[in-house]
Amino acid sequence: MVQLTSWAGNEFGTLFSSDSKSIYISATNLASNKNSYYKVEIIGGTPKEIKGVSNVGSFSLNKETLYYSSKGKLKSLNLKTDKVASFSHSA
Repeated sequence: MVQLTSWAGNEFGTLFSSDSKSIYISATNLASNKNSYYKVEIIGGTPKEIKGVSNVGSFSLNKETLYYSSKGKLKSLNLKTDKVASFSHSA
């Protein structure tokens, strides 16, 4: 087992990529005090911030797409391309 991050806690929502070579994790970076979603290679290395993803609430994984709620909005993250899309909805 290898520790993949050096942050002191507040890491959650971990998912493996479709090829199992990296993980996605929601965490607060203590250096910036910013909550975001990060991609980390399973062999270690520097976490890569996924732009446009923060405060992941409930989520569902469907093949290579992560659907999640963030601040009342429905979004998706393509786990192959790391691209984020937003969906419009009304309550």
